[in-house]
Amino acid sequence: MPLRRILVLVSLILLLGGSAWAKQIKIPRTPHYHNGKIVFSYLGDIWVVNEDGSNPRRLTVHTARDIVPRFSPDGKWLVYSSVGEQYAKLYRLNLANPTERYQLTTGDWNDIDAYFSPDGKRLFFASDKQTGRNVETASAILENAENAARTDGDTPKADLTNFAAFNIYSLDLETGDLLQYTDVIGGCFSPVVFTGTNNKERMVFSSYYKGQWRMYSTTTDKPLHAAEKTTLPSAPILAADRLNDGGDIDVDLADLILQIALLDEVRYG
Repeated sequence: MPLRRILVLVSLILLLGGSAWAKQIKIPRTPHYHNGKIVFSYLGDIWVVNEDGSNPRRLTVHTARDIVPRFSPDGKWLVYSSVGEQYAKLYRLNLANPTERYQLTTGDWNDIDAYFSPDGKRLFFASDKQTGRNVETASAILENAENAARTDGDTPKADLTNFAAFNIYSLDLETGDLLQYTDVIGGCFSPVVFTGTNNKERMVFSSYYKGQWRMYSTTTDKPLHAAEKTTLPSAPILAADRLNDGGDIDVDLADLILQIALLDEVRYG
């Protein structure tokens, strides 16, 4: 049976209560679809709406910047990145009770682009954790590698305040085990994990290499090596720790209309 791939996009329109005009939402980002619902980020918060545009809900309301939400395979949870005081960290949110949230990662580096494995037991994501803590060492390694290909001294000094190489990791949500899948200088981003041919789990991701963005695919059963174990949270984060989270939103929102373009239907296996 053919599966439908809906290429959505689209315009989101806010109709303000008591107003005779409609104001278009500008730059809603990173939509993700599951079982009749669409989740996306807008103005630094996470929203969910039915696929016909009805029942819009703002799930997060605080000063942190929440981005790239993704549904779990069973549709009960969201994972997203939240940029608080400095670094992007991963959070998991219970859709049945959006105030129930768990901070999954900590540390002086950025964790972004999270995606659930098909069984929902692991998260794949991009992180600059290697360079986040060892910027000077990583910069020296990069400079030495470039000098090996160029005359010594021709390579500009690395900017220690703006240097990070992202690589792909997976986090076991039951054990906290962390596995590393890539180890590059240019950076790897946006992993998507799926069950492919012969029921084999695979991952695709984008990578910046030699001045070009490229797409790569690999199986997930052969990581490079184990990384440090992560201590998973035993309880949700407290409201006081959510950077002025407002909980229920108090806005004059009458309706949110999602105009969906059904661009094509394709078969894929």
